[in-house]
Formats: sequence, C-alpha cells, structure tokens
Amino acid sequence: MSAAFRTSSRLLSMATRSFACPPKSSSFHSFSWPASTIPSSSRLFSSSSVRPAYIGGSPITYASNASFSTEGDNLVVTGPLGSEKVFIHPFVRLFHQAPDGSESEGRLEVAVDNQNLEHQREMWGTTRTLISNALQGVTEGYRMPIKMVGVGYRAALEEAPVPPGMKGEEWQNRLRLNLKLGFSHPVLMVVPIGITVEVPQPTKLFIMGTNKADVAQFAAKIREWRKPEPYRGKGIFVGGETIKRKEGKKK
Repeated sequence: MSAAFRTSSRLLSMATRSFACPPKSSSFHSFSWPASTIPSSSRLFSSSSVRPAYIGGSPITYASNASFSTEGDNLVVTGPLGSEKVFIHPFVRLFHQAPDGSESEGRLEVAVDNQNLEHQREMWGTTRTLISNALQGVTEGYRMPIKMVGVGYRAALEEAPVPPGMKGEEWQNRLRLNLKLGFSHPVLMVVPIGITVEVPQPTKLFIMGTNKADVAQFAAKIREWRKPEPYRGKGIFVGGETIKRKEGKKK
C-alpha cells in the first residue's frame, strides 16, 4: 500500500469522525451540523386520550310544550308550531327524561356506541345540533329578514294559479312572490309548503318556518336573482348581511 493512499485514508477517517458529532467546546449552533447527529425530541406516537365531543355531550333542555316520539329511524319533535323529523343513525343512543310535576323542563341526552370511531364522533355533535334546531323550530320558529336595495325593486304576495293537471285541493291555495328586480319581466316564485312569507313593506319581507334548512334555502334562492354588488350597494340582502363598498374606476 502506497504512502499517498494511507495518507488519504487517514484524512478521510478523521473527517468522518469530526462530522459524526459536534465538539463539546464548539460555539456553533446545532443547525450547523448534519441533521442525523442532532437528537430528536419529537414523539413518534401519541398516548393522549380521545377528545370528548363538547357539543354532542351537552344535554338538550326543553319546555313542557314540546314532546318527542319515534317513527322508524326518525325522531319526531312536536311543538306548538308543528312537528319535524330527525334521522337517527343506528349507533346513536338517546336518553330522554320528560318533564314531570317536580321539574318544568325536560332533558334529552345524545350518546354514541363507540366514541373512538371518527364517524361516530362526527355524527354525535351533528345529531345533537339537528335535534336542537328542530326543537327550536317547532317551539319558537325561524324568521329570516330580507331587504331589497335598488331602484324599482319591489316585492308582493299574490295567489299562485293552479298548475295544469293538478286539482285545487292538492294545490292548497298556495301563494307566490312577485319580485320586480330590474329585469324586463317579473320574477315569480311559488312559496314552498311549510314556509310563510310576510311583506310588511315593498322592499322588505320575512321568510318564516319551522325547518331551519328550508327557510335558509328559500332565502338563498331569492338572493340568487340579485346578489349584493360592492360598487353601487344594490342587491338582495339576507339577514344582517352587509357588503364592503368598493370605489369604481375614475376617468
């Protein structure tokens, strides 16, 4: 073996040892050395317990004017304004305590079979929220205000004509909205069953009902005709909706 080869091997061995670990007296930061030599303090696994569902675990309290019953896989919530159905998954458990003479409020608790399963944890809070929304709908109802801003914007209620091939008893004397929104024709929208519309002023109306989703859906369909635009501030505003105004182009 030549002297040059032995010298190069010795230098390579010294370089490898020098990079294997930083010297104790070195003032360099740890990021100056190879990452493989820095001890890792991160945990490779988690032993923490499953986080409980705060929404699903909260009990639902209700007054004596509401009641619950089952119909197949659905929970029927009944109140002074009507009734609503909520689908209950097979792994969801309901614990009901009806109001009696000593207590003026009832209590309903929602639970699931296995809290460690992600799907059951997700539906735990969702089911509890759907039941709470249905309870509020049949006892207090939902009311969605709508304001129309624009020149010539008007709303009016009128009786909807019976469609061809349908009897008057089936149509149930339904109403429709006649909206004037700046088009060459009026916008006619039949009010869905279960929804009540009030028009106290030509530019203001209220959508009311016991189903929160149906009320919001019908209000969204009305808003689709004239969405609020930021330059002139015109459009159909739902609820307390506001829009940030923008400055137009200057000549």
